[in-house]
Amino acid sequence: MSAARALIVSLLLAHAAMMPAPAHAQDPRVDRLREYLTAAANLGHLHASVLVAEQGKVLIDTAFGFANMELEVRNTPDTRFRVASVTKQFTAMAVMMLAADDMLDLGDPISKYLDSLPPAWSGITIHHLLRHTSGISDYEEWFGGYSTQEYSDYMSQAHAPDRILRDAKAKPLDHEPGTKFRYSNSAYIALGFIIERASGMPYEDFLRTRIHEPLGMTLSDQDRSENLIPNRAQGYQLRPEVDSAAYADGLTRDEYRNAVYQKMEPPQADAGLITTARDLYKWDQALYTEQLVPNTLIDSIFTPGLGDYGYGWFIRSGPDGVAYDHSGGLPGYSCYIRRIPGTRRTIIVLGNLGRLGRGRINTIAAILRGE
Repeated sequence: MSAARALIVSLLLAHAAMMPAPAHAQDPRVDRLREYLTAAANLGHLHASVLVAEQGKVLIDTAFGFANMELEVRNTPDTRFRVASVTKQFTAMAVMMLAADDMLDLGDPISKYLDSLPPAWSGITIHHLLRHTSGISDYEEWFGGYSTQEYSDYMSQAHAPDRILRDAKAKPLDHEPGTKFRYSNSAYIALGFIIERASGMPYEDFLRTRIHEPLGMTLSDQDRSENLIPNRAQGYQLRPEVDSAAYADGLTRDEYRNAVYQKMEPPQADAGLITTARDLYKWDQALYTEQLVPNTLIDSIFTPGLGDYGYGWFIRSGPDGVAYDHSGGLPGYSCYIRRIPGTRRTIIVLGNLGRLGRGRINTIAAILRGE
């Protein structure tokens, strides 16, 4: 081949390499998801990071609304949100890892790890705490939920986890251990102290070194109110006078207010995690492997007990078959993660507006089904 001909061929090949590859048919569900989520955001209903995946392929990874309305800083996929009770699945995994290391047994009485317990607590085991069947009084119920001023005042004082456990000991059990399901944030506070006693290290350090760092969850940690945390979303709530009609018409900034800021102090093992949707997806994918614990323990985590609760997850059957999910809520924050193992679908929505219902997650799931 002559030098001139070789030059022409190389130029043609270079030109072809720069041409866009033939477009594959766009999954129509992705377009519908974007349309639905954008419409919700345009109405002011969605300030959130959203990640939707199927069979290990990310379909949606985007964000809507503002991380900080005053400074006009928008949410991005790297915005970090308080995920509240989604923390419980990490606490449960920490316990299972300690069980795998023979550092505790799920059948152990909690009196082996916690001091000065009332006699009524003598029959409570670690398993009961994980399953919300211990009967320990839920501290949120003491104040009528987490949206009240009384709750905020209580949680804003120093050493909240210690005070929660102390005050729970002074209250009667809601029922005999193991006989009923009754959701208890206090039970998971107790698990935080058990993890520290069994492992010999602070709760937040255990999660960081044993779970977050091995999984590459670089933007996940225990939230601390006094720390400067890059990309942390500010929490917002609707003003009390905003009614359903105004909500349906679309919201403006005048209808939001700053949420009361809740102090966080480890071991807040029921609700203290701050993370991103992308980090939670890494977590989701790891649960299909044995990277953290053997499959036998993974199976235990996702085996439902009373109240359709496993260890840190609800296990429910619906239109998608069996799904594992959990929501989380704190003043100004609302989030949801759903795993559908039969189709390997994942739905993660992390928001900084304290209003995110299960209905939105169900709609996303329905669009994925092609409805």
